[in-house]
Amino acid sequence: MVDNAHNVWINLNNADRLAKFDPTTGTFTEYQMPSRGTVKRHLEVNNTVSPPEIIAPQTGLNKVARIQFRKALDME
Repeated sequence: MVDNAHNVWINLNNADRLAKFDPTTGTFTEYQMPSRGTVKRHLEVNNTVSPPEIIAPQTGLNKVARIQFRKALDME
């Protein structure tokens, strides 16, 4: 999936992680899922919020993860 900043989001099967590829810098960033045994087969990018959030069904846990990223101002 591609977000509105042109980052490519990749589901890393059987790894309990997802990755972001930034085509501007050519770098990958991996994010650990909060639970183990997720068995993710699909993910969705919600571009209606800024920054975009990731929705990842976790079939191995019968849950759906909503991953939100904080802005620098949120950290202050």
